[in-house]
Amino acid sequence: MFKYVGAIANKEENLWVKWVHSVYLKQEDWWSYEASPQGSWYWKQVVAAKNQIQSLMDAQQFTQGKYQISLGYQLLCPSNSRVNWSNEVWGRFNTPKHSFIMWIAIEQRLRTRDRLHKFGVIDDSSCLLCHGQEESNAHLFFGCPFSKACLVEIKNWMLWHTTTDSATKLVRWIAPSKVSKFRKKVMAAALASLIYHVWKSRNNKVWNDKCDDVENVVNRVKETTKVRIIVVWPKKVSKIDTTWFHTL
Repeated sequence: MFKYVGAIANKEENLWVKWVHSVYLKQEDWWSYEASPQGSWYWKQVVAAKNQIQSLMDAQQFTQGKYQISLGYQLLCPSNSRVNWSNEVWGRFNTPKHSFIMWIAIEQRLRTRDRLHKFGVIDDSSCLLCHGQEESNAHLFFGCPFSKACLVEIKNWMLWHTTTDSATKLVRWIAPSKVSKFRKKVMAAALASLIYHVWKSRNNKVWNDKCDDVENVVNRVKETTKVRIIVVWPKKVSKIDTTWFHTL
């Protein structure tokens, strides 16, 4: 549609553009033109696209040079700045479904009980894993005593020397940490697996009224992390990192 707007604005040499100027515009300025109520639905959409362009950029700048579809895409979907946790969330060592849940958790879009209570879906927003506080994203990852205990075990397993106990801060801690790239990827995979299995345990309590214990969750995190990394093992890994991994 933007391409049609540009063709009309530049009065391109084709029959349809000449017809539009003869029937609809009739010497009117295209950028100030408004469609009449008697105009066709299609023509009204072209005019609406023209108005949308004006709200997004300067009309003269839009008509400079030949219009390209990429320009319209950039106007409608501007690229956001790269977040500082993308490599850790979408790393190759991560199991894909773990990456997805980790991403949603960091964006605070999981349907935690505080959000469901706010939407009027449930009456009680208390955490089902500890029954102590309201279940929010921050509480579940990792303010809850249950999930915090799981995190402590994973930290000890991975030899993480940090007191950070927030999922968002942990993701940001991995990148600047003074360890090899291989270990960073393993840490990110373990964190993604932990977030996934904590969320899975929470859902198991909601739907099946079954409680997992810390040991079972930690063992599943260790197993899924090691299996995944063995499957996607890179060609070049130092002997030190190889020994470290096999001692986990």
